[in-house]
Amino acid sequence: MNNRQGGNIWLIALIIAVVVVGIWWMSNRAEIAPEEANTAATPTSPTGGTTGTAGKTNTGGTTVTTPTQPIFTSSGAYLITYSSSGFKPAELTISAGKSVHFVNNSNSAMRIAPVDSSNPPYYSFAQSKSVGKGGTFDFLFSVKGAYRYFNENNPLHAGIITVR
Repeated sequence: MNNRQGGNIWLIALIIAVVVVGIWWMSNRAEIAPEEANTAATPTSPTGGTTGTAGKTNTGGTTVTTPTQPIFTSSGAYLITYSSSGFKPAELTISAGKSVHFVNNSNSAMRIAPVDSSNPPYYSFAQSKSVGKGGTFDFLFSVKGAYRYFNENNPLHAGIITVR
């Protein structure tokens, strides 16, 4: 076998490997039900003000909302990440009986607290203690409603989970 044939064999092997990895990756992505897809929106803080324009683009006076798709953990829970700019996604719509997994990717503390801390079922959606970078919080949403929440350590970072 000459040098050129050996190079072609490696190129073919590399192409096959890329195709196989691509097929594997696509087959392991979670399917998203159309009614559970969400659109990022501007969250409100516990005091009613806005926290920013996450997911929105201003194009010369016209605001365009960018649709986002939820991300799932390997166990099937919805994933919300927390960073120095807040929660992502800040707005999520799910079905009753689904779980949400929060992950703190910031260098600050995260403690999920409900905006409505006096009425059931919302007051139960509360993290018992703050967690640092890499810390997590999981919650199973079994009752329908709009669960507004914020980071108790940074009240300007807020979000909402709508349970249908």
